[in-house]
Amino acid sequence: MALNKACAEEIEQLCDENFFSEETIPCLAKWRGGDEEFSEKCTSVMSWAMPVEAEEAETVTDELGMSEADYEEKKEWQAKRKAARGDAIERMKMKDVDAKKEQERVELERYKSENPEEYAAMIAQQEEEKRQQADFKRRERQMAAALQRKKRAAAGETEEAPQEAGKLFHRLKDLGVGYKKSGLVLLKVICYLFFFNLLICYYLLLFVFIFYFTP
Repeated sequence: MALNKACAEEIEQLCDENFFSEETIPCLAKWRGGDEEFSEKCTSVMSWAMPVEAEEAETVTDELGMSEADYEEKKEWQAKRKAARGDAIERMKMKDVDAKKEQERVELERYKSENPEEYAAMIAQQEEEKRQQADFKRRERQMAAALQRKKRAAAGETEEAPQEAGKLFHRLKDLGVGYKKSGLVLLKVICYLFFFNLLICYYLLLFVFIFYFTP
C-alpha cells in the first residue's frame, strides 16, 4: 500500500508502527489535523489515498429564513392553487350561464301564460326574421352564381359542356337502371320455369306411381 510506504516514519512515530492495519488510516487522520508535521511525500499520498469526510452543505437563507428550495416549493404551491382557483371560477361561470338560461326559460313561460297574444306575435316576428335571413342568404348565393357565370362568359367559357355532361350522366344512369330491371325480370322468368318444370315432374311421377302400383 502506497500510504504505508510514503508515511512510514509518521506511522512508526505516531501510530505505534501499525503498518497495514485497520488503525493506520484513522490514526493518520487523527494526527493530520493537529500540530504534527508530515513529510511532503506523505501529505501528497494522503491527499488521494485517505477518504475525505464530506462536509454538509450550508443552506443559504434570506432575511425571511427561506432557502431557494423553500421558494421553489412555494412557487409550486402557488401554481397549483392558481390552477385550482381557475377551475373553480370556470365552474362558477358555467353555473351562472345555466342559471341565466333557466331564468330566461321561466320568464318566457310566464310571459307566454300571461300574454298569449303578445307571445304569439313575438314568435311570428322571430319566424319572419328567420325567413328573411334565409331569403337574404339565398339571394347571396344567386348573386355569387351569377357572378361566376359572368366571369366564365368573360373568359369565353360556356355552360353547354357542363349541361351536356349532366345529360350524359343521367342517360347512363337511366340505362344502368334499365339493364338492372331487365336482369331482374329475366331471373324471375328463369326461376318460374324451373319451379314449373319441377311441378310437372312431380305430377308425372305421381301419375306413374298411381297407375302402375295401385291395385
